[in-house]
Amino acid sequence: MTIEQSVHILLVDDRMENLLALEAILEPLGHHLVLAQSGAQALRALLKQDFAVILLDVQMPDMDGFETARLIRSRDRSQHTPIIFLTALDTSDTNVSKGYLVGAVDFMFKPFMPDVLRFKVAVFVELFKKTAEIQLHAAGLEDRVQARTADLMIANESLRAEIYERERAEQALRFLANATAALSASLEYDHTLQVITQLAVPYLADTCVVDIVADEQSPRHFVVAHADGERAEELRQQFTNFHFDWNRPHPVTAALRSGKTQLVSNIVEQGAELFASTTDQADLIKQFGFKSGICLPLLIRNDTIGTIALLYSVSGRTYTAADLPLLEEFGRRASLAIEQAYLYREAQQALRARDQFLSIASHELRTPITAILGYAQLVERRLERSNQLEPRNQQALRTMTDQAQRLDRLIRSLLDLSRIQTGQFSLDLGSVDLEELVRRTTETTQPTLTRHVLSVVANNEPVMVHGDEMRLAQVLQNLIQNAIKYSPEGGAITIRLSHDDDLAHLTVSDQGVGIPAESIPQLFNRFYRASNVEGSPISGMGVGLFVVKEIVMLHGGSVDVESIEGQGSDFTIHLPLYNDDSALLEHNVKSEISTFAQGVAE
Repeated sequence: MTIEQSVHILLVDDRMENLLALEAILEPLGHHLVLAQSGAQALRALLKQDFAVILLDVQMPDMDGFETARLIRSRDRSQHTPIIFLTALDTSDTNVSKGYLVGAVDFMFKPFMPDVLRFKVAVFVELFKKTAEIQLHAAGLEDRVQARTADLMIANESLRAEIYERERAEQALRFLANATAALSASLEYDHTLQVITQLAVPYLADTCVVDIVADEQSPRHFVVAHADGERAEELRQQFTNFHFDWNRPHPVTAALRSGKTQLVSNIVEQGAELFASTTDQADLIKQFGFKSGICLPLLIRNDTIGTIALLYSVSGRTYTAADLPLLEEFGRRASLAIEQAYLYREAQQALRARDQFLSIASHELRTPITAILGYAQLVERRLERSNQLEPRNQQALRTMTDQAQRLDRLIRSLLDLSRIQTGQFSLDLGSVDLEELVRRTTETTQPTLTRHVLSVVANNEPVMVHGDEMRLAQVLQNLIQNAIKYSPEGGAITIRLSHDDDLAHLTVSDQGVGIPAESIPQLFNRFYRASNVEGSPISGMGVGLFVVKEIVMLHGGSVDVESIEGQGSDFTIHLPLYNDDSALLEHNVKSEISTFAQGVAE
């Protein structure tokens, strides 16, 4: 009897679009994906078959993910089925703890990286297969015991050996499962290397040395763990200071060049010099009492980027060929974790390079655009005074001016984005009358519009807030220009201003293309544009609303949006009214800007 390569995976989410997205991510694994839109459907599916892993949404009507998990765990057959919780709403520690209490093996927050999700699911599928193999093996063991009951001594000896083998296999599977969870918990490169060594000691070795080697000329990066924690740094320093002779036969050299595991069961019998390139290294082997070793290659995209050296000393244990399957699987999973950390680091570097380019490009473009705009407006005014401006030329100049102003606003937004990311975005706080700001902005904007009409709905009374007047004017102008851009057919744009006891509420409404419901949660993210305008003639970079949100939040306020696709949108900002406590905002704003910058960078 053999284990099927394709297993069943249960996907549970009340929203079909989420299920389809999960199905698309996991389909390349080649397994049977069973979809359930409720906890009840999931429980019925479990009555029909076993699953390698369950991906379970937390927020579901009628029966949420926690209750569904509790019922799954109450059934003997599914008591140990791995459950990975998925959520995009409540990411609090309390919620995560509750998930683990009802039996979750992992907790992932949406949106998640498809490669990470596939990696985690693949691990539990592998665990499921290995467990099934163990169960089959156990069944076979019982059959053999029954068949050889006549020879009790031989049967008992055989049984003890089989039990030991099974326990060892189960321990290995538990170790690999725990190792996978630990390695996938972080994408930080240095932390991943530390985790590898900490996992290896003491379960796999008394000493673990992760040796990252870019090439034979580059400095090597050592991360060391030792059963005696106080000696780990001493050992790392000695490894770092050694001169490594690439021309001598050595397990590390062999592993790096061949990409294959090197086993030295008995360092003393096989010669300590095999591990030592110099007398100092030979002395180190004697000093730490290394008796047995194994060297695992770290393979990334078929390239060997380093090794994991595992050494026994104080425990007296010895590596044998029987250890190779577990150790090589550990090396493979460590390589995958390092590759994920590499990819994450490369992605972060690419983001920093992109942001730096945007900042430099924005600064460099600002000067010529200002000159173009200034001279275009100067020519327009001179020709108007001399009555030499024909309607056609006037329209051309107006178009030039409008496009230069549009580009100037875009550059300003990119510069603000750069300042936010670097913590250099500042506010000049004081008392601001929003009612007066709204009327002044609409009066200066309306003459530039030909297809839109701005109207203000307010109570003709001061609405005072504590803020930066220039930045709040920028917020209002961004929202108005956004309304103009996304109502290309023209029409009314309404600005409503009201307040209650604590907050001022400023709403900009348009009758434009609107926003799809699925796009609203991401609308204020950097460089995000709604799906219904991607590929349309309506231009934009998805920066303006991000800047609006950051400015409003730095004022202690919030922003929200209501929209119906095809009917228009309402953007509303909520700002604290000016009172005796408003001065506290000015005192804390610098630290808040720094916090926002750090969050954006991450």
